[in-house]
Amino acid sequence: MVKELLITVFYFSGAFAAPFDSNGVNIIQPCTWYKPIQQATGVKVRIHKSYRRRHFAPELQRLEDWHKLSYRTFTYMRRQPAKGVRLGILPPLVDMSGIRYIAGLAEGGRCNPHGGIAVANVQETRSNGLSAVRASQVVITHELTHAAFGVKHNDSVPNIMHSQAGMLAYTQDLGFLDSTKAQMESCLGRNGFYKRKAK
Repeated sequence: MVKELLITVFYFSGAFAAPFDSNGVNIIQPCTWYKPIQQATGVKVRIHKSYRRRHFAPELQRLEDWHKLSYRTFTYMRRQPAKGVRLGILPPLVDMSGIRYIAGLAEGGRCNPHGGIAVANVQETRSNGLSAVRASQVVITHELTHAAFGVKHNDSVPNIMHSQAGMLAYTQDLGFLDSTKAQMESCLGRNGFYKRKAK
């Protein structure tokens, strides 16, 4: 049986959080951020479970408190039952002037498809009124790739693993580089995600 890459998602409420529709589907639809990983590796990605949680630290939604919020979110998610990669989806960060920002952070830097952990701040609309959906999708994909595969940034050309991928995604479509795909496949191979060919 071919293994699936599982993701447990924690959606946190808060000011300007990406909304859910009447069917309980988030505006940043999961298939849009996990499909690039699925296409790049040939391994099925599946949401094991998703939880909706009240934001436990709204006072930390300020831009200057980003790292403190990230690590508190990591600590919270580690205590929750989950399978596969843990992903926290948070509302956008807000600076002193009220401008909103999307961002992300993944822990580790090693191949860990069974237990990586990441957070992403996302939003439906930017402070200027333009859509932030596509950029938010890219931020989530970017952080999941860090968390599950240990892939590092590659700033040689615009791509999903560029350190400024969230900003680049506002103006162009981004994909995975072949070198990144090779790292992802290598990680999954070492963890038994691919069937071995009969000799």
